Amino acid sequence: MRSLTFKGYLTKYTQSLSLHASKGVYALVREAANENPRLREPLFLYVLFTDKSDVLMRASKGTKMYDEYQQMMVLLPAHEAEQLLETMSETLPSSYTKVYRSYLSVRDRAKNDAHTKILMHKRTVELLQEKLITSYCVYKDLSLNPGNVNAYLKHGDVSKLSLETARRVLKYAESRCNQLSGR
Repeated sequence: MRSLTFKGYLTKYTQSLSLHASKGVYALVREAANENPRLREPLFLYVLFTDKSDVLMRASKGTKMYDEYQQMMVLLPAHEAEQLLETMSETLPSSYTKVYRSYLSVRDRAKNDAHTKILMHKRTVELLQEKLITSYCVYKDLSLNPGNVNAYLKHGDVSKLSLETARRVLKYAESRCNQLSGR
């Protein structure tokens, strides 16, 4: 699976923030200036990383964003942009570094979810072993795929269950342990 790039993230993010799902710079500038101020920073970064800065400056001329964008062109030159954002340079407004942090969150979600599932797996296995609950009970009671549940519980393959399903299995183990111990 290909890794998400900042440019790819910005393309999708600006389009999803747009109330009209627009991709055109002129339309996005009008929207950011009039009805959707949340679009300002992602729009600037989007055009910076797609080499459309000249179009942005023409489109924003006469808007309240023009001066801000001119300032940002100086603070965030295209050839240093990703490095400055990555280091969270203190010269940049926090609203721009916030967009980069959002990207990192999306890009690293799978890795973070895997870590969470590893911790949940450990706790789930402890609970199931403590009360002698079999994986058969788990997948039958929760109507889950037996192969995936076995791979997760017996071999620790966290890729076999989604974070949501791993959470369901842990809650099941906790509730069964509570029932069996009479709490």
